[in-house]
Amino acid sequence: MLHPVFSHNRSLYIYLSAWAVLAAAQALFLIYYGDISVASAIVDASVYNITMVLLGFSLWYPVAYAKKKESATAVLLHNFVTGMILIALWMGLSYLISTTLLAGDQIYIALSMKIVPLRVLTGSFLFLILLAMYHLFLFYIDLEEQKYKEESLKKQVKESELKALKAQLNPHFLFNSLNSIASLTITDPDAARVMLNQLSDFLRFSLQKNHAELIPLRDELQNINRYLEIEKVRFGERLICDTEWDKTSLDMKLPAMILQPIYENAIKHGLYESIEPINIRTYCSAQNGNLEISIINNYDPEATPIKGEGVGISNVSNTLRNIYNREKLVAINRENNHFEVSLSIPQ
Repeated sequence: MLHPVFSHNRSLYIYLSAWAVLAAAQALFLIYYGDISVASAIVDASVYNITMVLLGFSLWYPVAYAKKKESATAVLLHNFVTGMILIALWMGLSYLISTTLLAGDQIYIALSMKIVPLRVLTGSFLFLILLAMYHLFLFYIDLEEQKYKEESLKKQVKESELKALKAQLNPHFLFNSLNSIASLTITDPDAARVMLNQLSDFLRFSLQKNHAELIPLRDELQNINRYLEIEKVRFGERLICDTEWDKTSLDMKLPAMILQPIYENAIKHGLYESIEPINIRTYCSAQNGNLEISIINNYDPEATPIKGEGVGISNVSNTLRNIYNREKLVAINRENNHFEVSLSIPQ
C-alpha cells in the first residue's frame, strides 16, 4: 500500500511544515523555560523532531497492517505495543544523538535527565496524533476504494443493460424482415431480392457500430433510410416519409441505432392497424447545444391497438438514460390523430 504522505507532494509539504512548526515551538520552550542556550535548544529540537519524523513515516506500515486484524482488541493491543516501541526508540535515539552532539553543555545534559517524564508524555501525544492521522488516511482510502467499486459496478450494470437492449432490438426487426422476405419470395421474388440487399446493408451497419457508442446524425439518418427502404418494399405507396434537418444538426452525435425502434413502432402501429397510408415526418435541429429530434406519424384512432405498444420507445428511453445518466430525454405526445416522439440528445 502506497504511503499516504508520499502519495501527493502537497501531503508531504503539509506533514514537514507541521513538524517544522512543532520544532520551533519546542526550541522556544527550551530557551525560555529550560534556561539553555539558543544553539543547544535548536539542536535538541532538530534531533528530537527529525527522529520522530522518520519514525513517524515508518509508523504507517504497522498501522496499515493492524487494519487486517479482525478483533478490535487485537488492533488496540497491536497499536499499544507499537506505540511503546516507537516512543522507546524515539527517546533512546534522540537522547543518544543530542547528548553526543552537546556533550560539552552540562546545563543541557542535566536538563535532559530532568525532563524525561515530559518527553514520555510528549512522545505519547505525538504518537496518538500520528495514529489518528493514519487512521484518517485509511478511512479515506477505504472510502475511495468503495466509491471506485460502486462506480465500476454501476458502469458494468449500464453496459449490461445496453447490450441487453441492443440484443432485444435487432432480433425483433430481423425476424420481421426475414418473415417478410420469406413471403415475398413467393409473391414477388424481385422485391424479395431488393429487400434482402437492403437488409444486408442495414445489418452490416449495425454490426460495425456495435462498439461505437456515438455516431453523427448524418450516419444514423442514412441507416434509417435503409430501414425505410426495406419497409417500402413491403408496404409500397402506403409508407410516406419526409425528413427535414439543419446543417448544424447533421454533425451532432447520438447513440447508434437509437432511432430505428421509433420508426419501427410508427410503422407497426400505423400501417398494421390501418389500411390508410402513413406519413412519418422527421425534424432534426440544434437547439441550446442539444440535438432535438421529433418523429411524427399519423394513426387511426379507431383501430385496435396491437399488444406491446411502447416497448421500442421504452427501450430508447432506457438506452438514453444509461448513456447520458439523465431522465426525461424522451417525450411522447398524442394530438389530432398524430403520435409524436421527441428526443433531446445532450452534446
